[in-house]
Amino acid sequence: MASLFSYSLFHHTSSRFWSLLRTPGPHLHQQVLLVPNPHARTQLFQYLISIQVPAFPIITTIDGLLGLSQPGLSCPESGMTRLLLDTFLHSYQDPVLEPILLTDGFRDQFLNVYTRFHQHPFAATRYRSAADHEHQELSDSIAALFTAFQAFLLQFPPQDWAQLYHRHRSQILSQLSDFMSGKALLMAMFWDLNLLEKEIIHTAISAANSAAWLSPLAPGTASDPVHTRLSDWRGQQQPNNREIEPVGDARPFDADLQLRVCEGPDHEAQWLCQQLLKQAGPFHDYGILIPGSGPARDVIIQALQDAKIPIQFHHNTRLDDCPITHFCLAFLQLLESPFDTPNITQFLANPLAQSIQINDTVSHVNLDQLSSIANEHRLHQGTEYWRQGFSHYLAQLSEYTQDEDEAQGPLALCRQQVAIIHTLADLYEQAHQCPNAQDMTQLIESVMETFDLLNKLRHCSAHVASSPFLAYTHLKEALHRFLAYSQSFPFELKQWCRQLRLFFKDQRLSHTGTHASGVHILTLDSPCLVPLHTLYIPNLLAGQLPQIPTEAFFVSKTQVQALTWDRPDDAIDRQWSQFLAHLYSPARHIYLSYGPQQDRPSLPSHFIQRLQNERGLSLSSSPADVVTETPEPATLAPLHLLPLSISDRLHWAQTHSILDPSKNQEYFHMTFSQSHLSTTQLDTYQTCPHHFYYRYILKCHSAEEVSQDVAAREWGTLVHRLFESFVNQAKSQGIGRITPHNQDAAKALLREIAQGLLHQKQGFFWSVKRDVLLGLKDKEGLIDAIISAELDQAYLLDFLDTERPFKLPISLSDLNTHITITGKIDCLLKAPDEWGLVVLDYKTGRQVPTAADMTHFRHLQLPIYLLATQTLYPQQSIIGGIFFQVHRPGLTEKKVVCCHPSAKSNVFNLGRKRPMSLDADYLPALKRHLQGQLTRLIQGHMDWSLPDVDPSQVKLMKRKRAQQCQVCSYRSICRYPGRFDGEFM
Repeated sequence: MASLFSYSLFHHTSSRFWSLLRTPGPHLHQQVLLVPNPHARTQLFQYLISIQVPAFPIITTIDGLLGLSQPGLSCPESGMTRLLLDTFLHSYQDPVLEPILLTDGFRDQFLNVYTRFHQHPFAATRYRSAADHEHQELSDSIAALFTAFQAFLLQFPPQDWAQLYHRHRSQILSQLSDFMSGKALLMAMFWDLNLLEKEIIHTAISAANSAAWLSPLAPGTASDPVHTRLSDWRGQQQPNNREIEPVGDARPFDADLQLRVCEGPDHEAQWLCQQLLKQAGPFHDYGILIPGSGPARDVIIQALQDAKIPIQFHHNTRLDDCPITHFCLAFLQLLESPFDTPNITQFLANPLAQSIQINDTVSHVNLDQLSSIANEHRLHQGTEYWRQGFSHYLAQLSEYTQDEDEAQGPLALCRQQVAIIHTLADLYEQAHQCPNAQDMTQLIESVMETFDLLNKLRHCSAHVASSPFLAYTHLKEALHRFLAYSQSFPFELKQWCRQLRLFFKDQRLSHTGTHASGVHILTLDSPCLVPLHTLYIPNLLAGQLPQIPTEAFFVSKTQVQALTWDRPDDAIDRQWSQFLAHLYSPARHIYLSYGPQQDRPSLPSHFIQRLQNERGLSLSSSPADVVTETPEPATLAPLHLLPLSISDRLHWAQTHSILDPSKNQEYFHMTFSQSHLSTTQLDTYQTCPHHFYYRYILKCHSAEEVSQDVAAREWGTLVHRLFESFVNQAKSQGIGRITPHNQDAAKALLREIAQGLLHQKQGFFWSVKRDVLLGLKDKEGLIDAIISAELDQAYLLDFLDTERPFKLPISLSDLNTHITITGKIDCLLKAPDEWGLVVLDYKTGRQVPTAADMTHFRHLQLPIYLLATQTLYPQQSIIGGIFFQVHRPGLTEKKVVCCHPSAKSNVFNLGRKRPMSLDADYLPALKRHLQGQLTRLIQGHMDWSLPDVDPSQVKLMKRKRAQQCQVCSYRSICRYPGRFDGEFM
């Protein structure tokens, strides 16, 4: 009988759950785990490997299911992920293929790696190898569906299969859903079905073509299920509206079930309960972990009570009886206390750390036993996995360094870092060979020297945050070896442990800065020597201190009094660790509170300096003064939403029917009437109202905010500041527009400004950006490309202003209100002889809007700048608009996308080029378009239908929206019904 357990990042895990996992046995073959969050999956996989749990189904659903997890987060595509996947796959010599469905990028990577080592994940014949009777039954059900659909397809010519698929898609999904949920609870949301659905269709049609139905696939030849597209099997045939003529006597494709539609957390929970009750056998074998609040909890409890299933509540479950909790606390206590023999011995005596048995005297550690344990758990193999993962990380730099042989700086630094890691691994391996104290002394010196070098490079690479996943494995083993000689070499041990402690603390800070919310507790895996996993257990260390699950963290008076501010280095490190333990949401910025009567913030100066260097710092007197991402629409979101968690915000939105235009008009009218909107926000609403809602109303975090790379927003801001400073200083120094005579002075000024802006930027990816911007000895950078673009596309235009702020009121007479559009014009240029003004907009992306986008208002930012310029300078004519694309040295150019007909030859000398004509009717038409969009915004419309726009453009925008949905960070929580249409275009 399968049981369902849901592991939540935001709620305590019951000891029953962990005790069940820690008791390997036949019952684990019957367990079905529902793990909604990718970071929770990471730690769970590692833990299951460490306790050598047999193979069993690990069922995952999309992030945000039942409001349990933080939306918008995805596991980064890094060497750490590859290491995890490879480790998981190789943990079983002959694994029984289990239906493992993961979401987002993590799912894609998992399936890619999985298909490299095993047969096709969803081939029915593979299921027949399972010994479990339930899997055999599931195998037969899927095979029956395959066979039925194949027989149905073969009645028609191949060119009609695509249309048949679209016609019967809901029926296929319905039957598939019934098979999966009824037999193994494999699916709980239909976007996971979307992946398996494509796989069934692809397999069925491929088999119909090759007449090799259900034939086993050879290892290494399995197709990639994630990247399978309908175009793979439908050829160049496009579905049409003609009637399909069967080849012979066609029988209909029967489907008894209807497609379930889950709209909102309450419906999802109700559907999940229905599946749960279908599987309910002996009730005492059933265990459920539910969220502490929200609609999902109420629905689940009500469903269980209606079915007369006894429920045992565990409110605010204590984890005192959980061995993992004791191990975490012991490890943190070790980090925050002096490193001496008694403390280390106490830590290693923890039940979860006893992969090595320590006697009363620590000098009697059995080195042979250590060696056998390392070999037993494939320590060397794990090292090789990590090296393979880092080679994948090197490949990610291809965008910045196209020719690796000529690359200097980033790649060389990266390779040097890899070499150091390898040296450390080799040094730790030599601990097995140390016969006497002299050799151990030399080993300690070598390790310390290598470790110091690694620390110097640590700040040059954000990816080093994953290096503890290898290093901790060796460090734990090294601790035992050094303990064996600690009586003879206390000084060397003390120096080593200090370096180890600083490394742990710094790595914990840099690692948590880009991951999910929660108190981040680094702990060693046990009992085997596999890479580190991270536990996210809120409220574990903070005790009774208040937890604020928002982007901003405010230091309360109570928390300040709990800390002391001594200046010695050891005390600073210890207090810094205590301070981090209070953080519930490791946001990019930390807001420090200070009372109105105080003249200093509530943290000491050395803490403020460290925060500024490592996390960013803003000062605020109260939570209401928090500056949002965009300063203009600071009042856009309701203030009462700020202290709520993401799941509570989604619950609030569901309760108030915010996405239902028939019920939300009053709310939207109250929120947006006489308010301010930025050009970016309005452009976002036009492209996707749902994205606008999640980002600017609920203020949900996007995946971009947790990326290890330099965020596009940060890079764009730096480029804009570079040009702003250059224009202002060039005007004061009399440089003016760039010409062959002053290009050297202009280049020197740009380099000086860029070096100043990059001075405080730390991390490996910023070092890459620095080389991209400034260039290398034998390779030009962006600044050289900017100068070349100015010389190649020289226009007789002088600087007038830069970063010019504006407020553009748009009157909505039908609604008796107005909305003000705010923003800053990147740069204003003035043509000679009073020809007029030109608006220049800097773009750092790979693609820039086209003239057609300007004509049909598919792009709004530059048109709004033109309209605002006309308002700011009513006496001047607006004669053109230019995009200055600054992406990489090979993609830096100026593009005139619109101009007045008279300025085409007189000012821009465009020849045969045909930019959009900026005639007298364009700006009035733009204003009418803005009025229509803002009216729809106030009325709460979330669809895409504009009566005043050409229907062909509406169709194009819908297609664009569907394509953007494929990479949208809010896809896991969005309710836009067409968010998967882009996969079939």
